Amino acid sequence: MKKEEILKKSRKENNGQDLYEKEVMKTGGEAGFYTVWIFAAVFALLQMLLCREWNYAVFVLAGGFSATVYTVKVRRQKQSQDVKKAAGWWICTVLCSVLHFCQMFGVLS
Repeated sequence: MKKEEILKKSRKENNGQDLYEKEVMKTGGEAGFYTVWIFAAVFALLQMLLCREWNYAVFVLAGGFSATVYTVKVRRQKQSQDVKKAAGWWICTVLCSVLHFCQMFGVLS
C-alpha cells in the first residue's frame, strides 16, 4: 500500500478525526469520571457531617455519568464486561434516585 492509501483508509476508519484529539478526549473523559466521584463523595460527606442526612442526588448524578460512560463503551466497542458495569451503574443510579425521592417526600428521615 502507498502512503496516500494508508492515510485515506485511516481517515475513513476514524471518521476524519485526529487520533491525538481522540486520545485527549479519552484522557479527559477518564479524568472527568474520577473528578465527578471525588466531588460526589466530598459533598455527600459534608452534608452527612453538617446536616445529618445523605445527599443521594450527587450519587444519582455521579452514577448516571458512570452508567452513560459504560453504555457508550458497550455500544461502540461491544465488550461484554462493560455490559455488566453499565447495568450495575444503571441499577445503582435508579436505586439512588428512588432513595432521593423518598427522602425528598419525607418517606426517609
